[in-house]
Amino acid sequence: MRTRRKQEVVDWTVDLPPGWFMMPLDELSPSEQSEWIDEVIAELRETAIEPGSPAALRTELAELRADLRRQQNPWLNAAVLIRPETVMTVGCLLLTSIIELDEGEGPDAFEAGVEEAFARPARGTRTHSSRVWRESIDAGELVGSFQRFEIVDYGEGMGTVEDRTVFGVFPENCIELIRLEFRTWDLAAFSDFIDETSMIARSARVALANVA
Repeated sequence: MRTRRKQEVVDWTVDLPPGWFMMPLDELSPSEQSEWIDEVIAELRETAIEPGSPAALRTELAELRADLRRQQNPWLNAAVLIRPETVMTVGCLLLTSIIELDEGEGPDAFEAGVEEAFARPARGTRTHSSRVWRESIDAGELVGSFQRFEIVDYGEGMGTVEDRTVFGVFPENCIELIRLEFRTWDLAAFSDFIDETSMIARSARVALANVA
């Protein structure tokens, strides 16, 4: 029997609904960063019914971009959902990356890792609800997870609640997975956070090539 050659990801994409904007993580001059933010605000003003003030959004985007750049992860990509009503704010952050799989790793190991993380959260993190599921999509096998969690500040005795979905897309016979992580601290940003982020993950399209 002829063994199929392993493949790797050479390109991939997902369908982002209106209101989402790719965030450049390469080095930008202050003027280039301002130009990108101005372009985002201009599009929001054109498309939103009653666009709010963008004053706080400028600082929010600049600080978020700086935080992500400090990770110094060359494989990381990011996009943001902007809520334009009343005051323009970031409603959700999407982080994506391609991760090489070690021998024997796949959807089972990914699912087990997510469940282990839920069972043993970091200090100061309290999970309110969570679940993990699997399904087949056009791009391969999809492992999805949801977690509503609270990060507690022990000094102040207060916490912030966030929702997070994490997806692993596993193309068949591929040595890499595509990871998508959605995080929102604005619990009113979505009608159905799990469903809407799952739809984006399901839209993944992947181009593969044989490993050299």
